[in-house]
Parts: sequence; structure tokens; C-alpha cells
Amino acid sequence: MDTIEKRIQLPSNGYFGGPKEVTIRAMTTKEEKIILSARDFSVFTQLVRSCITDPEDIDVGLLHQNDIMYLVYALRELTFGNTYTQEVVCPECGFKQETEIDINEMNITYLDSEGLEDKLLVKLPVNGDELQLKLLSSGDINRLDKQVKNRTAKGKVQDPETYEFTIKLMETIVSKNGEDFESFEDKRNYVDTLNMRDLVAIQNTLNKIEFGLDPSIVITCNKCKEEVEVSGLICPEFFRPTK
Repeated sequence: MDTIEKRIQLPSNGYFGGPKEVTIRAMTTKEEKIILSARDFSVFTQLVRSCITDPEDIDVGLLHQNDIMYLVYALRELTFGNTYTQEVVCPECGFKQETEIDINEMNITYLDSEGLEDKLLVKLPVNGDELQLKLLSSGDINRLDKQVKNRTAKGKVQDPETYEFTIKLMETIVSKNGEDFESFEDKRNYVDTLNMRDLVAIQNTLNKIEFGLDPSIVITCNKCKEEVEVSGLICPEFFRPTK
């Protein structure tokens, strides 16, 4: 039986050591089983890993989460088509309506790695330190999530959400004023005592690096007739269309 396949350029452009492009196939009953057994957002990584055919031995940990989500939308389009129905709420008048979401209308931005390290340098406004930051790959996130779960299960973490926030923030900081931190505890103490303005400066620097699929599209509200922007979400019709 012929398999429908498509070659996809990844938003991260291989920045994390993975490929710049992959070939995916349409979803099958195998992927339906993955969806049925889903417990958390890791289901998207499982779907992508299952449907990539070239390179077959790809380490999805070398992709970015934006790559993963772009491929999920690409899998939906390849398997069921580019449109699906979703209930949206008009941000102008609050009217709810069923709207056709067209994946092909969504914009995709590719990461430009030229000068990226300079863009990830931030001068903190309060303490004056200059920090070198980095973007976290899918593998980094998965490793840190496992660390949170393991330490929580062993009773070593009382507040998992706070601990997760802390270690992910620590992971994004590479160096301070051109030098490495002396130890894990040294970096953790530094992060824990950051002024809120400095923390916001770090977050803003990371947020300026935009790439991936933007699920926003423009629709016309059936009630107020205004053109408004809404997001195409992964709703029930996404994986199980009724039409």
C-alpha cells in the first residue's frame, strides 16, 4: 500500500544538531493508539517520532519544541487535510462561533542562527551582569522534566512547579560576565536572588527569538462583522474530524 509522505523544512534549521529537513508520513492506526494512550504533552513528540521516515534514526531531542509542534500541524494536514472546524470566541464582542481553521493560512518563521549568540546576550538592568543565554532543545526540556518527576517522586521536591521553573531558567543561562558558574549551587543561588526586573529582562531576551508556526489566523466575526485574530488550536476536530 502506498504511503503519503511529505518533505518538511524544520523551523530550527538544524540549529540544535538535528537535521534541517525531515520526511513525514501520514498518520495510521499506530498513531491513533499513541493518541489514545496520551497522558501529557509528550504525546506530540511520540507522534512526530513515529511518523518521521527520513532520517529514520533521528534523535528528536535535537529538535526544538517549535519543530515538534510544526510537525504535528503538518501531520494533521497530510493525514486529514489543511482545514478543520473549531469554536472560537470573538475578542471584540465575545460571540462564539464555529470557524473553519486553515493550516495553510498560518505563518511559519525559520530560525536565523547568524549572530544568534549576540542576540542572546543580555545586560541585566539592576545588578549590571551580562549573561550569555541559550535556547533549550526538546531534549533539554525532556531531561529537565524527568529530573523534576524523579526528585518529586523521591520526596526531594516540595513544590514541583517552582523547582521546574528554577532549573529551566538555570539551564538557559550559560555564563555570567564571560565566565562559567563555579557550581550548580552557585548558579541556583544566583537565580534565586535575581531582582524581578533582571528576571524579566532574561525572559524578554529569550522571547525575542521567534521561530516556528504561528497558529494565528484572521477571521470575520459573524456578529460584529469585525476582522479579528484567533488561534488554531489542537481541538477534537484536529485529530478526529467529523467531516
